[in-house]
This record gives sequence, C-alpha cells and structure tokens, in this order.
Amino acid sequence: MGSSETFRMASPKPLGEDWSTYPGISSYGALRRAWRVNALQRADLGSVLGITVHRGEDLYSRALSSDAIRKRLRDLFPTLDDQSWNYEGWWPLGGPLPPGTFSRALRECPQCALTSYHTLLFQMPGVTECPWHGCRLISDCVRCELPLQAGLREDRPPGQCVCGHDLVNFVSTVTGETRDASRIQRYLSWAAQARGRYWLLAPEQHDPRATLALDFLLPNRWGEESQSSHACSKDGSLLREEIKLEREHRSVAPCLSKKSGLEAFRPGIACLPIGWAPGFRAVGLNLLKLLPLEARREAALAGTELAWTMSTLPVMTVGNTLFLQTECFERTTLRLVARLASSLCASSTSRRPPIADEFSRWIRGHPSGTLILEQVLKRVLMRGYSDGARVVLGRHIPSLYDGPRSRPAVRFPWVLIHLPVEARDKPAATILWTRQAGTF
Repeated sequence: MGSSETFRMASPKPLGEDWSTYPGISSYGALRRAWRVNALQRADLGSVLGITVHRGEDLYSRALSSDAIRKRLRDLFPTLDDQSWNYEGWWPLGGPLPPGTFSRALRECPQCALTSYHTLLFQMPGVTECPWHGCRLISDCVRCELPLQAGLREDRPPGQCVCGHDLVNFVSTVTGETRDASRIQRYLSWAAQARGRYWLLAPEQHDPRATLALDFLLPNRWGEESQSSHACSKDGSLLREEIKLEREHRSVAPCLSKKSGLEAFRPGIACLPIGWAPGFRAVGLNLLKLLPLEARREAALAGTELAWTMSTLPVMTVGNTLFLQTECFERTTLRLVARLASSLCASSTSRRPPIADEFSRWIRGHPSGTLILEQVLKRVLMRGYSDGARVVLGRHIPSLYDGPRSRPAVRFPWVLIHLPVEARDKPAATILWTRQAGTF
C-alpha cells in the first residue's frame, strides 16, 4: 500500500465542501476557511489537510506562492474555484510586474473576513473598497493597529491578531455569504482589456512606496476607467505629472537622435534636440535661484570645487545639439531614461530583454505612440536632472536642507502610458515620482 493511500485512510475528511458562495476566492482565503471551519491548530494542519506551515512563516505570502499548498487545496476540495488564483489575470497593466508588488500588505474587507473570504481583487492597485459591502479595505488591526500579517506569523489561527482581535466568525465561515459573482467577472474582463491599453514602466529596484504609487496611478474601481485628480500627496511623498495629447497624431520620427547616449544605461554626456534647451536652461536658472547669496559669490570664484559643480548646471549648446551631463542623475531614474530612449529610437543593445521589444512593438503600433513616449522622456529627463543636480549642490551647500522648497530629494519615477483604442480618447501618460524616505 502506497504512502499516499495510507495517508488518505488515516486522515479524516475535512469539513467545508460547499464553495458556491466564494467566487474569486484566493488560495490564502481558501486555506484560511479550511483552517477555521475545521477549528484546527497549526499542529493539526499536516494530519487533517496534509499541509505544513511552520511558525514564523508569513502564511499569506506562502499560501499565494506555494504550488504544493494550492495543489493540496484542489485535491481536498474539488468544487473549489481556482481559476483566479494567479496574479496575471487580475493585473490590469501591460509590462512586467513591479518588484515586490505582491509582497504588499494583506488587505481585507472586515465584512468579508467574517466568512474567511479573501480575493486577489483586494490586492489590486486602486481597489480600496469592497465591491459587495462598500467597506474600506484595511491592512492593520482595528484594535491595536498592527499589520494584519503580524498575526499570521504567530501560533494562532489566520485572521486573529496578536492582540486577540479576530476578524473571522466561525458560524459565518460555516454558512458563507451570497456574493454577486458578476462583479468578479466584470473586473477580470476589464483587466484583460486594460492590459492592451496601459503599460507600466516601474523602477527596476524595489520602491518602499510601491503600494502608494500603484494606488495613485490606477484608481480604477470595478472596471471604471477614471484617473485620480490628485496632483500630489499632501505630505509631499508623491509628485504627479500628467501628459495629454490634444488629438491623435500620425507616426512621426522622434526628434531624439539614435546616438543620443541616453540608451547606454550609464552616466555620460547626452546629445539632445536643440528644441529642448529652453526647458533645461529654466531648470538650471531655478536651481541657481535656490542658492543663498554667499554660495553664488563662492561659485563665481574660479578654481573652487563649488565653481566646478555650478559649471555643470547650465546645459551646453553647440550648433543644433544640446549637451547634458547625466552624471548627477539618480541611478534608478537614469535606467528608466535608458529604457525609454532605447524604445523610442528602436536602438538595439547587446542584452536587450524580450519585454523591451514587446514594449517597442506596443508603442509603435499606435499612431501617437512615439510622440507620447518622447514627451514622457523629456519630462523624466528634466525632473531627474533637477533632482539630481540639487542633491549634488546639497553636498556643497548644506543650507539647502533648511527649507522645504530647496531641500534635495531622491525620487523614483513610475510611468503609466495610456494608448486608447477608441478615437474619442486621446493618448496620455502619468509620471509619478515617489520621494524616498530619509531624503526629506
């Protein structure tokens, strides 16, 4: 007799076969309901469910990522709907998933949690309320304000906080709650369409403000295509820029040269269109105005280190070319600039990832794609140059840190490009800058 057959004979059949009122439930929600409806202790998981979860593990992250747990849940409950257990179906944007996107904080509807229900819809950017109850989603305990995930690492049932407050009700978990499954299908259908219209270019490194950035970038609810009107967050941690084309344009060759130097993924001297010069000169003049009078006088003295730094602020024009030093750019911004420039000019690199080619085909498949991309590149360059130069100046002039207007800041850029199918909608882009902690 095989070991698997021995296990089936020795193990009691778990309760909870009816999943008809749990449309779109996540694998974490399914594990939690199986755990709670059978009133199990952590030590009982192996004997009753055939699942092992060690103390200290993040049950939420493990349940969503473990193929072994998901397969075991399917075997135990054949009627369980597992069609919506993968993030890809819910994700409404083109492009690779941002680093650390789905290690984000667990979000719950307090009413749904009574029945142990959880869906990946709650984890999507812009979804801040439950579509069934209208409750605002929570990620912290309502009693002690600790993150909900804190209790999942302790020797206690999932849904119960370390302070003892329990989101789950046993009777409600047994009986379930009738939910309109069409709301799930509506969102999934919209997400599939949106992936062909929106493309997200996220920072290549983990951004601690990723969750906040995603909620600001895509505040859509149940498929309603509406962008947030917020220009920035109240605490200054987010800075939002909008680019909109008044009408569609036919494909035109970009102004940026294929040999601009921006696509090199390393600092250097970039060759830019001469028409961009006024904007960069304005940035340089504004930076000079931030300096105190004493610093301006010191900058005028030849041979000083500050004088050399100041000499790099005004951009240089030679003939019909604008030259810009990118040494001062924050590296995350510079890498995004390289990705944009590479796709705009269709230049090839020795290690060009397939996703870059996919983005280039997507952007060039729309009549206004290259135009909106060039506008995005110009705007990212100007903001990245302004922030980077201010950080460099701050090393020589500490007084810049005294005022909120002149204070240097490190920001990571997020870019969301919208290329609509309908003629009545115009191409647009949103650039969101997240101010990093420790740079206030």
